[in-house]
Amino acid sequence: MFPCEQCGCCCRMVSKVSFARYLALDDGTCKYLDKETNLCKIYDERPDFCRVDEFYENVVSKYMALEKFYELNKKACKKFQAEIRGYTMDEKIWITYKTEVNGLPQELRFSKGAVEKIFKPFLIKLSELREMTDRKVVAFIAAPPGTGKSSVAQFLEHFSREHMEFTPIRALGMDGFHYPSEYLKANSIVKDDQEILLNDIKGAPETFDVDTLQEKLREVRQEGTDWNIYDRMIHDVVHDVLSVDDDIILLEGNYLLLKEPRWTNIRVLADYTVFIKARPELLKERLIARKIQGGLSPEDAEKFYYASDGKNVERVLNNSAPANETWMLQPDDDYFKIEDDEDVVLDNIDLNMEGEIPFEDIR
Repeated sequence: MFPCEQCGCCCRMVSKVSFARYLALDDGTCKYLDKETNLCKIYDERPDFCRVDEFYENVVSKYMALEKFYELNKKACKKFQAEIRGYTMDEKIWITYKTEVNGLPQELRFSKGAVEKIFKPFLIKLSELREMTDRKVVAFIAAPPGTGKSSVAQFLEHFSREHMEFTPIRALGMDGFHYPSEYLKANSIVKDDQEILLNDIKGAPETFDVDTLQEKLREVRQEGTDWNIYDRMIHDVVHDVLSVDDDIILLEGNYLLLKEPRWTNIRVLADYTVFIKARPELLKERLIARKIQGGLSPEDAEKFYYASDGKNVERVLNNSAPANETWMLQPDDDYFKIEDDEDVVLDNIDLNMEGEIPFEDIR
């Protein structure tokens, strides 16, 4: 099978491929590409030429060997990636550093492209906002589970403190604003005519003390506050552990931009917001792998995904308010920024790079 990297770059330049040009919008992007999710709107019914292996079998196999066809496709992929993102997937330079995420040791890596094109401009923006206001600045990174938001926030704090051109930021999480375990075990909600114990859906939006989170955010915007944490050793909330009086606060969490009652009172307290998107199937793979790494069997990890994480992923992806910036998680754990109007200008590129295939055979 052709090793597609799911970058979406080919979908953004169909106007440059002669037999696919009929799908192009004015900006050259395929009309069936959802620019917000980077997903195909007609994936199951997409044309054969969007399916490398099927296209080879049905059309190209009588003209060249499979290895040669793969080579041509990979060449086109690299050209598309280089034009759109400034680098190809296999040319990335990675920056690594060691830290703790959610109390666990981690070695994090981010591409130099993401650092230069996304993270640095983001930190500059926050520094400029702080200079323009007479109070502390609060920024949000909201994202569904599995997108690496905690790791990104930790990296941004680390990076801001290593470079003098930025105002140092403080990265915080919202996990410390779960209701205490005692409360979750004693209270329930009614959904679809069924009574559900809060402890059974721990991690869902209903299991958070949004009023206290709102109060703490108001305090931190003015003169600082003491911040709650979630202790993963005791699996419970510990109140007022961290003293927070930094000039820039970066809060990460799943539901910070949720368009639901209670949560709308949270998002208005942010001075600047980022949302991290990802393909649902990529998040499913990452979240199941995380549970297996934590000791669950593959079967139990998949059951947990459908019972808990999967529902939260869908809820966040489908019901979050627009952010000031949107970043996209890639299959190789890198990120790119989705522009509001991504206008791609490319050299004339065709899969028919060397003239081997008579395209009148393509339907």
